[in-house]
Amino acid sequence: LVPVGVIMTYSRGAILAQILIILSSLLLFRGKIRRVLVGSMLLVLCCFSYVGFDSEVFFFDRLVTRTNAAIYDPHDDERESERLNAYYEPFEHVKRNPSFLLLGEGFARYKISELRTVESGVNRADHAVFAKSYYAYGLVTSLAIIGYFFYSCLTTLKSLMRLNYYSFAGRYARVSMVILVGFSSWFAFGHAAVSTPRGSMLMFLVFGLVSLVQRFTHEENHSSVQT
Repeated sequence: LVPVGVIMTYSRGAILAQILIILSSLLLFRGKIRRVLVGSMLLVLCCFSYVGFDSEVFFFDRLVTRTNAAIYDPHDDERESERLNAYYEPFEHVKRNPSFLLLGEGFARYKISELRTVESGVNRADHAVFAKSYYAYGLVTSLAIIGYFFYSCLTTLKSLMRLNYYSFAGRYARVSMVILVGFSSWFAFGHAAVSTPRGSMLMFLVFGLVSLVQRFTHEENHSSVQT
């Protein structure tokens, strides 16, 4: 039901995250998990095909239209161009506003109508964790968040390559890697991880759980040495 629910959001970021999660799961896991994933995907595909992808029940035409626009004409629509501009506009902004190197402006400006100006956030290209966290918290914090995400991916990948597949630590590392792969879409094309309380709590929860991979890896290696 969860994959079907994700599809029915018609959110390109959520659907891309689901595709990445499925592909990484097929790559990292074996046996029964692969069979369940493939069987579930075929079942969902058959159900949607039976109803018809062009049925009025669904809203896939918007999904196709926006995806084509993002691929072929990303600069003709502000909704698409801001996702690309979010990765270089902050560097131009910090040149004009050196204080943003260490401190941002928070989110109060988005809640108080009198403070909503063009410079305070309207029409900014901030549809990404990097840009949103830059304007809210400053460049150092923004780079730290992105840096820690890539660090988590790298260390988790190294751990799962060394761990026994059938051990608890090995499976935990693989699940953590799958979650981080899914998070990559959320970080690249969304900003809820830093702009909403629930998103921030989820981000820090996942970072905390993923950090345990190193602990489990150390304990398993220590037990192997003792044995």
